[in-house]
Amino acid sequence: MDFKKYGMRTVMETLITFRLQMFWYGNRNPNAAVYGVPCPVTSKKELMDMWELEPGSGRINPEFWKKIPMNYPVEGASAFIVVPADEAKAYTDKPIYLDGISYKCNNHLLSSQMYYPVPALAKYDAADFAAPQLAVDEAYRMAKVKPKDVDFSEVFESHVSSIIPTLQATQVPEEGKAAQFIIEGGIAIDGRLPTGTDGGRGIFGMTSGSNESDGIYEAVIQMRGEAGVRQVPKADVSVIVGMQGEMASSAAIVLRRN
Repeated sequence: MDFKKYGMRTVMETLITFRLQMFWYGNRNPNAAVYGVPCPVTSKKELMDMWELEPGSGRINPEFWKKIPMNYPVEGASAFIVVPADEAKAYTDKPIYLDGISYKCNNHLLSSQMYYPVPALAKYDAADFAAPQLAVDEAYRMAKVKPKDVDFSEVFESHVSSIIPTLQATQVPEEGKAAQFIIEGGIAIDGRLPTGTDGGRGIFGMTSGSNESDGIYEAVIQMRGEAGVRQVPKADVSVIVGMQGEMASSAAIVLRRN
């Protein structure tokens, strides 16, 4: 679906750009699986030059998958403590406030989602992943924020088909422009929406059930100004977008620094 919708080369360049950016972040995060691990490629061009077996063939080179940084499945856990907002300063002098939270789940069978959609799903196709988009929309309403207010994000991007829709769900890239947003550097530390600053769900370490709270942990580190060399320049509002199942289950959380 992504290949048909955006073009194969664009999707592959999106994947390559994202994975190399996540490796850059993860290599600067002492908690990440790739911390201190040399990047397996020297440049984006190296991967762009080899992803096709023959130029213009559209056939992916098997050696490409061996070269690009892949997911790192690891053992992992994360935790956070939530207290009433008016009590927060009794526990820390740097409280982070949870302003919006939403969870959306629709039928895990794509055939049911797309052929017999409820009205809220009717405008989405199989490449859109309706659940994260609906969850983020509700979390924004609860938090009373707009996409323009969001400074950075943590999204679920364990595979190529989840990179584009979960970033698109933040509503920061223009509609239908998430792939180009990534390619043009929008997720970099100096981009419009630094994303996956801990290394992302794959390069930080694929910790399965703790993915959402891993994102919250990183958001808190950034919002407290404790991220060191990967510290983003502005961290007042963040959105964390999680996902599970066959693109059908998603949680979204909006955090605020002050």
